[in-house]
Amino acid sequence: MIQRVQTLYLLMVPVIILLMFFVPVFSFETSVAVFKIYLHGGGFAGAFNEAPPAIWYIVPALGALLAVIAVATLLQYKNRIRQLSINKFALMINILFIASIFFMTDRITSSEIVIRHAYNFGAYLSLVPAIFIYMANVRIRKDEQKVRAADRLR
Repeated sequence: MIQRVQTLYLLMVPVIILLMFFVPVFSFETSVAVFKIYLHGGGFAGAFNEAPPAIWYIVPALGALLAVIAVATLLQYKNRIRQLSINKFALMINILFIASIFFMTDRITSSEIVIRHAYNFGAYLSLVPAIFIYMANVRIRKDEQKVRAADRLR
């Protein structure tokens, strides 16, 4: 399991998701100050004097789900076909995760009090798990082709 390169690719997904909780996703400027918003919702209280909107919690939930799916895929190393199908589902979750980040930031910054906003490193970091999942899929397919070729020789 560890000697396969797709294992390393799939291990990177939860690590990157965990890193995203500590890196600001976006920042915006009001007439009062500049605020940085994190994936876990930090930064809202100072900006709007209220908790983040309930719909914002979809974003970290999708991130956590993506990390759990990547680990579940990792544990299915003996069944490569199942790994491929779980990874396809993980890619769809990742697309929803990316879309929700950009949708929610645009929704939050559409307020009249926001002068300027910018996406930070955390928003762009959300694109990296999709790349790792895709690279893992490529390697899993190659492994499956090798196993099928070896089965034909027997």
